[in-house]
Amino acid sequence: MKKGKTQGQTILYLMQTVTGLFLVSFLFVHFLGVSTIWGGSGSFDWYTAHLDKNNFFIKVVVFLIFGIFLAHAANGFRIAYNYFLKTPKVYKYLLDTNYRGSWTWYAHFLSGICVFALGIIHLRIACWGHNVTTATMVAGHLQNGFYFGSLIALLVFTFIHSLCGIRSVLIKYGILLRKRGIVNLILIAIGANILSFGILNIFLLLWA
Repeated sequence: MKKGKTQGQTILYLMQTVTGLFLVSFLFVHFLGVSTIWGGSGSFDWYTAHLDKNNFFIKVVVFLIFGIFLAHAANGFRIAYNYFLKTPKVYKYLLDTNYRGSWTWYAHFLSGICVFALGIIHLRIACWGHNVTTATMVAGHLQNGFYFGSLIALLVFTFIHSLCGIRSVLIKYGILLRKRGIVNLILIAIGANILSFGILNIFLLLWA
């Protein structure tokens, strides 16, 4: 493969890492925001009132996040497509070359597809058509069995995809290359606790 093309592909892989870490950071902040429901409907409504989509800054942030989400998804599909074509590529910055094709790689790829599809559904139902979200409005959406189930599934697949991505960064870039067993246990423990807390958030919103 030509040097210029290899460098271009390497840049795209690095962009995938950067956009992925950005989205994980956003999800963590979003998760903390939704967790205000533990303080009651008033606390949740106070939080969402500061996310009024009529606000110019909020509009910019929303479009930025959505753009990064689409860019991450498109680049992820490109990476997977090249793998299935068995396109030979050499990425010198990757210390772990056994990741592609492993069971975690498939979990990463398939959960990404689910997150993309379910994420679009979530945005369409939860955010489209109104400027400010309230606890009462969310509770009304969650009365719909399809939306409730899709939101639980989105939460599960998002954590699977995020944990696979974080594991990939830690191991593939050589940060914890020789401690993958410990990395796996720590990530599973953290993921299980946060996922359980997130599911409780959904039930609290349902009962709001």
